[in-house]
Amino acid sequence: LSDDNPFFTEVSTFASLQTSVRDLRAGLIHKIGSPIRGATSPETLRGVVAGILDSQVDRGLIKGWRNVILEDRGDRFRITYECAPIEPLNFIEITAFAVRIAA
Repeated sequence: LSDDNPFFTEVSTFASLQTSVRDLRAGLIHKIGSPIRGATSPETLRGVVAGILDSQVDRGLIKGWRNVILEDRGDRFRITYECAPIEPLNFIEITAFAVRIAA
């Protein structure tokens, strides 16, 4: 009740966000243990991340994504990104204006 951010208070929206993170982690887990070069270089990994996020959009898990940042931290990579989770339609606002229209 104290947070009005719909990404954290709307259950299905938060599920979309969490699904995106879990799906990205699952798509990258096979890279753990690989040497940080060649197929696991930051540049290559950035392309893999972009491909996974594009797939999430295609599959309807998220609406969109942007600003992937991949940091090489020695024995690990830190990946951050912005994503637009799927939100439910909760309301439909309708406005009607009463006017005289000649017949």
